[in-house]
Amino acid sequence: MIPRFPAPARRLCTPAQSGVPKPDNSARPPPETPQAETERTQGRGTTLRPPRNRVQSEFRILSLKFPGRGKAEPAGRVACFAGWRLDLEAYELSSPAGERIPLTPHELQLLRAFVQRGGRVLTREAILDLVAGRDWSPEDRSVDVLVGKLRKKLESDPQSPRLIETVRGIGYKLVAPVRFD
Repeated sequence: MIPRFPAPARRLCTPAQSGVPKPDNSARPPPETPQAETERTQGRGTTLRPPRNRVQSEFRILSLKFPGRGKAEPAGRVACFAGWRLDLEAYELSSPAGERIPLTPHELQLLRAFVQRGGRVLTREAILDLVAGRDWSPEDRSVDVLVGKLRKKLESDPQSPRLIETVRGIGYKLVAPVRFD
């Protein structure tokens, strides 16, 4: 059986009667309009991604920039693959014929990432983190354009590449064996 309290105990008082100040609602953002909600849910307008844990993001970027911490680093500073020579300290690329090939800073960073990870697949997100230091979105084609430019400089036939292979749905990898001098 539910106990019954006397009438004064059951009476509820408002915040103004109890002496508690009423909360200020003026700092709240205005409610979202139906049109804004529709644009947000249907992908139109600005798409906001949830923020990442900053520390976790920084560690991920560092692990991609400095692979193999605790492992032996390559002994030489010149990477050789398929006749090409990439000087990792002087940032110079030489063709199999011995001529110096000019590369943009991003192309050089991309080639360095491929060489240092010899044969491992690099995702588009990892490439963008290493080269540009920003997050990748599915609409972003800058990685594909950058790989295409690098292929034009390295490959004799960029339409059927033999050095930088596309791993469908994942990313790219350098298939030529790499030797460090």
